[in-house]
Amino acid sequence: MFKALVVALLFSVLNHGSNRATTSGDGDFFHNCPPFRCGDGRTEIRFPFRLATSPQYCGAPGLELACSMEADTILLHPILGLCKVTSIYYNFGVLNVIPLEESWTRCPLQNISTTNLSTSVYIPDSYGGETAILVRCSRELIRMEKAGTTPGMGDSIVGPISCLSNTSQFMYLMDGSEPMYILPLDCTVVSNGISTPWDYDIKSAVLFAKRARRVIAFGETTLTWSVPTITDICLGCEQNCRHPCGFSPQRRQAFCKRQGILSSNS
Repeated sequence: MFKALVVALLFSVLNHGSNRATTSGDGDFFHNCPPFRCGDGRTEIRFPFRLATSPQYCGAPGLELACSMEADTILLHPILGLCKVTSIYYNFGVLNVIPLEESWTRCPLQNISTTNLSTSVYIPDSYGGETAILVRCSRELIRMEKAGTTPGMGDSIVGPISCLSNTSQFMYLMDGSEPMYILPLDCTVVSNGISTPWDYDIKSAVLFAKRARRVIAFGETTLTWSVPTITDICLGCEQNCRHPCGFSPQRRQAFCKRQGILSSNS
């Protein structure tokens, strides 16, 4: 809890001090707002995100991050509270986060499945069907992976989830792309559309079971971000030009950086 208070204070103090910063032009943006990492191997912080110690024009509204004393990248989410950022994928406009508040760490999936995490900037990711379904069964499921039985059931269903299950009900997290008929008739859907963390930078898809365990154990989830007129341009820079984007305070417009030359998107 002390750690949470320290990081929260860091956001408040540093954001107040950054309000006075100015810039002289587009050409100075990448000099005044360079990429930053909280520690070796940590995710890169760059526009449309900004470090809390940077000038406000270095990031889009609502996309501020800070560094903890442990060199973790920290997001202050309006609903989740303080979160550890495990990865940012700028070309997809998503980030993976783990809630740090005590109220979210006791049984993370219970909160994730019952809380609307959507805000004016962040929305739970449902890209490509990478979501899960929380199901309740009256009996514990038996794994069936031999020939002639339910194929791949061991990789598409994870549980029972101890903090949600008891002697009369057994809770499981199931791959949202799987049909319900693979489950026994006594199983019912409790919640659907649960976002699971995804790894976009690897060639082969991570098995659902591995992603599901990250949700169950840590509450890790994937969020998309959106700040109209800024993040759409940045996604275009990342996906089409394969270059980062910046922001012009004078023109109040995002722009792409191409081979060292600043090219604005009108």
